[in-house]
Amino acid sequence: MHTHHTTIQKTVRYFTIGKPTPQVKHLWVCLHGYGQLADWFGKRFEKWASKERMFLFPEGPHRFYTDGTSGRVGASWMTREDRLNDINDQFNYLENLVGAFRAKLPADCKIHVLGFSQGVATAFRWVDRSQLPFASLIAWAGTFPPDIEYAIKKERFNALKLHACFGDEDEYISTEGAQKLVAQLAEQHIGVTPHFYKGSHRLYLDLLAEVINACEQPEHA
Repeated sequence: MHTHHTTIQKTVRYFTIGKPTPQVKHLWVCLHGYGQLADWFGKRFEKWASKERMFLFPEGPHRFYTDGTSGRVGASWMTREDRLNDINDQFNYLENLVGAFRAKLPADCKIHVLGFSQGVATAFRWVDRSQLPFASLIAWAGTFPPDIEYAIKKERFNALKLHACFGDEDEYISTEGAQKLVAQLAEQHIGVTPHFYKGSHRLYLDLLAEVINACEQPEHA
């Protein structure tokens, strides 16, 4: 049996909170976790939108029933199957989508990325390859992909504010595992601000608000 590939046109969806206006100073691109939908994920951020801050929620291109063949629907960014093509597709998707939004925003608008769970690896791979001038990256309850050459790309990651958030009761990442992830970046001379919170594999809004505000602070503040 021979494997072949072809390229097709595919419709993907995304959600926004706020509008691209001349007043927007911060664009947050938020990537959901495995089995979530972007609109459900985005509801947590509604109260933080303002004239100066808007949110963009791309949805993973693969949707599926989370329990058998009916019921709740979730989405994912990729699986291990044909992973390299999925990585390329998700990069082109995000790069083109956010590039189009950036063209509608002021030239000095800051672009921030937040990845939750599976969205963390997607965010890291995107930042690694992108030409966009990211200001910050929040990695929440997810692992850093091992296929990035961090030692070579340390200037890229050190050019932005990098925060990593882990819960002490996370069912997917132990506290020891989280500490190893942070240490691995430090070994590659990549600066990261870790946050170890009491809680499980989900967003905690008080801490999230604190980290978002920290990312938006000017360097001299």
